[in-house]
Amino acid sequence: MFKRYYCDKISESCGAPPVPDEGLGDDAVRVELARRELIIPTALFDYHSVAGRHWINENHDRLRPIEKLEWMGDKLVFLDQSKGRIA
Repeated sequence: MFKRYYCDKISESCGAPPVPDEGLGDDAVRVELARRELIIPTALFDYHSVAGRHWINENHDRLRPIEKLEWMGDKLVFLDQSKGRIA
């Protein structure tokens, strides 16, 4: 549902769409979610599938890998903000 959108946005931002190795793929995402008994929104599933390992996820804010996703009440923590540096 969201995969084409993410590929287009990454291509616009980085000059090229993510390559298959930069995503986990649907099967790997399903397996890891089942192992953790975790349910996540479709948009996040699709993002991990196509770009979960893309370098952009470590460049500014950091996308958490599936094994570090956690629900805190009714909120899913999926990203850690970078602290940034003051010049």
